[in-house]
This record gives sequence, structure tokens and C-alpha cells, in this order.
Amino acid sequence: MNRHVWIMALGERTRPDQPTFAEDPSPLDARACVVVDDFADLFPVFAGWRAHFAEEITTWAMRVPADAQGRPAEGWEAVWAEDGPPIRLDCRPGGFIEVRPDVFEPPRGRPLSPPAVPGSAKPAVITAV
Repeated sequence: MNRHVWIMALGERTRPDQPTFAEDPSPLDARACVVVDDFADLFPVFAGWRAHFAEEITTWAMRVPADAQGRPAEGWEAVWAEDGPPIRLDCRPGGFIEVRPDVFEPPRGRPLSPPAVPGSAKPAVITAV
């Protein structure tokens, strides 16, 4: 069984003229980053960062292969740099967290889900034989 972990890094809001713009620094260079086992584990961390850093923050997240000890497997840095993190998390009024694909960059790398079946609004179902 292939094991994966999630990496999340705190984005940097560097363009005052565009308040929703946030750069996606490498987790090695970010002011804060975390590695968790499950996507759901990112939300308590996000809440803690929101309380510590600012009311409105943006983070970037990516699922990467893990080694036997549960650490990101070698080579994850290159994937982050080349493909970019596919998930953006933003604070919204009322304390809500908006989770979405990166909207400022065109998609890079593999999609998160299979492509839609032609003529259908449903995604394709891929099964292993």
C-alpha cells in the first residue's frame, strides 16, 4: 500500500493592490508549514495559524508520497516547485474555510480527480483490473 501525507504551507500576501493574491512559497521557505496524515488534519492547523498570524490567511496544500516513517518521500520539493500545490485554503467571513483549486494559476500536473466522461457532467470512474 502506498502511503501519502499532506503538506501545507502558509501563503504570503505580497500584493496590496490585489488582496486575494497569495504566493505559494516552498514549505521549506514558508513562515509556517506542517505535514499531516489526513486532509482533515489540516483544518485544526489552519485554525491555529489563523489565530496566530492573522484573521485572513491563505494556505497551500499538496498530497505527496510518504516514506516508511511517515515523512514526505524524497523528491517532494521538486514536485511542489514544478507542479505547484493544487489546493488553496482561504478564510472567509464568519470563520468559514474555502477549499478550492488554485484559481490564479492554470492547472499544472495531474488533476485531482479523473476527467469527466464526454457528454456527461459526472467524472469518469477509473477502476483497477
